[in-house]
Amino acid sequence: MEKTDSILDFSPFGSSATKKRPASEIAASTTAAKVSPSFEDEQNKKRATTCSISKSSSSTSLFSDTIATMTEDESQAILKKTCLPKAPKKQSQYVRFKSLMLKQAKADKDKETQENITTVAKEAWNMVKDKSVANVSIADTSSDSKLDKYMRLKAQVVADEQKEASDYSTELEKFKSNYLDAAVSFLYWETKDASSSTLEQFEKEVKSIHSNVITAWSGNDVPSKYTEIYKTAQAKLDTLQKDSAISKIVSQLRNASEEVLYQHALEHYNLQQQLVELNTLKAKAAALETEKANEEAKQMVSAYSIKSDICRDLKKLMVYTGPQLKYSSKKISCRRKGVTPKMFAVAFGVAEGVKSFTFDGDEVGLKSLRYGYLSCGKVTVKLIGDAVSASTSYSL
Repeated sequence: MEKTDSILDFSPFGSSATKKRPASEIAASTTAAKVSPSFEDEQNKKRATTCSISKSSSSTSLFSDTIATMTEDESQAILKKTCLPKAPKKQSQYVRFKSLMLKQAKADKDKETQENITTVAKEAWNMVKDKSVANVSIADTSSDSKLDKYMRLKAQVVADEQKEASDYSTELEKFKSNYLDAAVSFLYWETKDASSSTLEQFEKEVKSIHSNVITAWSGNDVPSKYTEIYKTAQAKLDTLQKDSAISKIVSQLRNASEEVLYQHALEHYNLQQQLVELNTLKAKAAALETEKANEEAKQMVSAYSIKSDICRDLKKLMVYTGPQLKYSSKKISCRRKGVTPKMFAVAFGVAEGVKSFTFDGDEVGLKSLRYGYLSCGKVTVKLIGDAVSASTSYSL
């Protein structure tokens, strides 16, 4: 960023490359940055004073010079020469295999393979795609068989993939190591000095740095010291954007005609009505969510009794029909409706989405008779639609 203020030539660290800025200049610069010309009219003096006091008090807590480990010039120089490495181009092993085969055919002046590369490559790949290349030596060309040639090509594909991944990982770690402190320091100084006049450039810088950090860290495990300064920078950006938008409206209305004022008032009224409608919809949505949560809670309570209810119903169906039950079992089944996948998972202790389960018939229990008892085998339960079907067989 091109520097427009001499404050950039000073640092609170007092290093050999910089010097501390005189207190009088710091005070004058700070005051100028905090006071926006759009709020200097008589009608808004009270609001501007309150806002200025608020920003001043928050500035002390938000900005601590210990956040930055280098000056703005140093951090900017590092960011300019530190480029985010490009991730390796995603290619399937087959595509790589085909490219290597074509390259080899050209080197060997094998016109037949070149002209029929797609057919030849597919046939060759089908021969080796499921084979391991763990013990294949790329340099060992003692065998001339097709299979060995194709295995060497596949081994080269795997080696190329691994090298690209390794090189990218190394370059990425190097980038992260060089970029982090520079990004934190640069955002610190830019946020500290940002004003309405530098809003557009400040926004570009925040977005650019954040994009690089999210890409480099894959959106996960972003260092906390960056997260903290980014939140501060984004808060400052939001404030400046809000003030800029309000100032623009104030400027437009200051010299507006009656017609423009009327249209603005009408738009304001319509937006208020929309806000009322939105709040009403939000309230209804919240009520529905509460109702849904209550219903799910009731379902979960009911879910715990599904298994015992099935066991009870099956036991009722176990009826003595004659001595033949001693030699052949009789099938029985029962159903229960109103069961969701979540209820099924809770009832039988399975992962949500599983739709079948088997449990031991002992859980159904024995049914005593005068000269013996009835028992059932394993019980299979299935979730079909919104109903649970349970089936088993019993014997004497």
